[in-house]
Amino acid sequence: MSSLMRTPNRHTSHLLEAVLPAPIGGLNVSSSYDNMQPNQALVMDNFVPLSSSVELRRGFKPHAGKMNFTPKTIIPYHNLKGEDKFFAFGENELIEISKKRDYNIFGIDYIRKLNALVPDGVFSNGTINWVQFKDRLFLVNGIDEPKVYIPDETGEGYGVFKNFSFEAEGLTLATLKNVFVSKQRLWFIEKNSMRVWYTKNAGEVQGQLLSFDMSAVSSFSGHLVAGASWTQDGGEGMDDLTCFITSQGEVLVYKGIDPNDADNWTLKGVYKMAAPLGDRCLLKYHGDLILLSKEGFIPLSKALPLEGASASLFSFSANVNTLIEERASLYGQKQGWQAHLYPKGGLALFNTPTSRGYEQFICNTSTGAWARFTGIKAHDFVLFNDRLYFASDDGVYLFDEGFSDNGIPIQGRIEQAFTNFSSAKQKRVTLLNPRIKASHPIALNIYMNTDFDTHQKPYETLLSDYAESPWNEMKWSTKKEVSSSEGTSSAKWATLSGMARSVWIATLATGTYFSLALSTKTKGTPVKVFSTSVRYEKAS
Repeated sequence: MSSLMRTPNRHTSHLLEAVLPAPIGGLNVSSSYDNMQPNQALVMDNFVPLSSSVELRRGFKPHAGKMNFTPKTIIPYHNLKGEDKFFAFGENELIEISKKRDYNIFGIDYIRKLNALVPDGVFSNGTINWVQFKDRLFLVNGIDEPKVYIPDETGEGYGVFKNFSFEAEGLTLATLKNVFVSKQRLWFIEKNSMRVWYTKNAGEVQGQLLSFDMSAVSSFSGHLVAGASWTQDGGEGMDDLTCFITSQGEVLVYKGIDPNDADNWTLKGVYKMAAPLGDRCLLKYHGDLILLSKEGFIPLSKALPLEGASASLFSFSANVNTLIEERASLYGQKQGWQAHLYPKGGLALFNTPTSRGYEQFICNTSTGAWARFTGIKAHDFVLFNDRLYFASDDGVYLFDEGFSDNGIPIQGRIEQAFTNFSSAKQKRVTLLNPRIKASHPIALNIYMNTDFDTHQKPYETLLSDYAESPWNEMKWSTKKEVSSSEGTSSAKWATLSGMARSVWIATLATGTYFSLALSTKTKGTPVKVFSTSVRYEKAS
C-alpha cells in the first residue's frame, strides 16, 4: 500500500500537503526569486528537462582512447561512395579514428596509412575551422597552409589531405581563418581583416578565389570573424541571405549570388549586436541563425530590424543569460565556444569555457527549457553518424552513452524555485516524498532551503545533521552507508531502490518560502524525477 494511502497517526493528522512539480521549465537565473514559475529551477546541473519529468543526463565512454597527444579538433567526413571517416587533429598530429579503439600503440600498417594521409604535412596548430562541400573537406586555421581532404576514389581507402588548389592574387593562403558555404560557393575569411574570399564560380572546389572587402560598409573597427547562409524556411534556396559577423558584433547581411555582379548582390543592412564568442559563433537552428554573443545566444531573426523585432525584448537564452554574460566576461577569449544541434537527444548544446575546463548549457529544443551539464571537459564537440562525440585531453569520447562518465558517477543537483505554498504565514516542513524512478538503488540527499537562502549543504552529509531520515516505518525506505569521494569518511543517505519510489523522508525546515534541494550521485542506472510531495504545518 502506498504511503499516501496510510491512515495518518496523531502526529501527522494536522499536516497540510502540497505537490511540487518536477522543474521541467528548466534553469532560470535571470528572474527574481519571487517571480519564478513553480516548475523552474535556480540550479539544474546534469538533469535534462523533459515534457513531464527531469532525467539525470547519460554519461560518456571512450571512442578513441589513450592518445599520445591532446585532440583539439575532431572532424567527421560523410563519404558519398563508401564508409564515413572520422579524424582527430592536435598540434602536429592527425589520426583517423573511425573505429573504436585505443590509439596509444600504432601498428606498422596503420602508421603507413597515416603517413600517406598527409603528404604535404599536418597542421602545427590543431584548432581548425572546417566545412564539407560536395565530396571534400576544407580546413583552415589562420596559421598553417590550408588543407583539402580528397577521398579515395573507391570510397574504401583513407584518402588524402593536401594543400589547397586555390589561387588568389594578393592573398597569403595561410591567413585564411574561417570557412563556410553559401550560394553553392566556398567563402573564406581572412584573418584580422574585413576581406572575404570566395570561389569565382559556384560549385568550384579549386581554381581562383576573388576578394570582397566590407571595410567601406562597416561603422566600427574590427575584423570579420564568421559567416553563414541564412534562410527562414529551413532549407537552401535562391532567396537565402549571406551574413557576416565582425569582432565588434556588426552583422552585415547581403542578398544575391555573386559579389562580382552588382545586379545580383545587394546589401540588405548593417546591424549592431553584441560581440561574438569565438570563431564558431553561429548555429543554424530551425531556419534561423543563433549568434553566440557576450549578451547571450540571440536569434538573428528576432534581433535585427530586418524582421521588425528588438534584441532587447528577446533572447534565445533569456533564462540563463546571467550565467552566459558572466562566463563571456571572464572567458570570452578562450577557445571552445561552440554550439551544436543534437537531434537524437532533442537538445541544442552550447559548449562554454570556464576556469577549470568547460561546462555545457543545454536547451530542450521542444520545450525551450534550459539546464547545465558539468563534468565534461570537451575541447570540441561534433556529430558523427548522428551520435555526439567530444575531444578531451586524453582522447575522443562518445557522449550520451551509458550511465557513468567513463566509470565515474554522474552528480546531479536541483534547487527548485521558491514557493510559499500560497500562504504568507510561517510554516514548518517536516516530510518530503520524492517521486523518483530508478532501475537500481540510488543515494539521495534531499532538504529544503528557506526564505531565499540558497546555502548548499555538503553533497555527502550525515542525514542526522539535518534530521533527514526515513519516517515512521523503516521498511518504507532504508539507510545505507555511502563512501565519500575522498574515501576518508562515510555518510548516511536515504537510499531509494526499485523501479519507482514513493517514500516519505523526514526533514525539518521553518520559514515562509521554501526551495527543494535534491542531489544524487550515481552510476549504472537512469534516474527520473516526477514530483515531490511536501507535508507541512502552518502557523496559526
